[in-house]
Amino acid sequence: MGNRLVQALLSSSAICCTLAYAGLVQAAPNAFTDRGTYDAAVAGLSNVSITTLNFDGLTAGDLIASGDTVDGISFSYDLGGVSLQVTDGADTTSAPNFLGTNDLGMLQDGDDFQLGFGARNAVGLYVMSLDGLIDDDFQLTVGSFSASLSSADLQYTLNDGTSVYFLGIVDPTATFTAASVTTSHDGQSGYFLWNADDVVTAVAQVPEPGTWAMLMAGLGLLGVRTTRRAVRRGSDGLA
Repeated sequence: MGNRLVQALLSSSAICCTLAYAGLVQAAPNAFTDRGTYDAAVAGLSNVSITTLNFDGLTAGDLIASGDTVDGISFSYDLGGVSLQVTDGADTTSAPNFLGTNDLGMLQDGDDFQLGFGARNAVGLYVMSLDGLIDDDFQLTVGSFSASLSSADLQYTLNDGTSVYFLGIVDPTATFTAASVTTSHDGQSGYFLWNADDVVTAVAQVPEPGTWAMLMAGLGLLGVRTTRRAVRRGSDGLA
């Protein structure tokens, strides 16, 4: 009876581990346009480490040249002679600073940039504009996978009337080291100005196949020890 119980437990554990690992392998990148659901997905990663670049550790007016790295995130861009710049103001997602340019503190449609960082499973950021935005005005892209702005997913409106949107990508099984922030170039939206803030990235410590093997080996040893105890107790009872 003891042996059968142990074998059943080990079999169940093996099935659970196999299904869990298979679920991880089959998972795909997910796009988010809501900060709450993005945060929930990030929180579901294994042993997750989260980092947020909110530009508040810098001084308003500081320039971020193409190739510069800020808090582990590098910026690459070509804005036609304009530079990214730390900007401040009363209204942003995390006061006082946010990302703008040295052209009146604002980015405009067509001002695209790339982000580089260490291995990550997730990246997201806020984009903000006083101008009316429509679907797909912004894209956050990792590899060939993109999250596009949804005008229906307005996160909130700041006191000065600025509309705040969020874009995020979470890949629970694979890490990446770069992402791009691009604006629509189809001419449908017309001219718009914008800013960005709170670049949040995360990395998970996902068990490797070798770790699962070690776990199964440990369960096997536990089963052997449990079986020996069961046999010993049975022998003691018969004595």
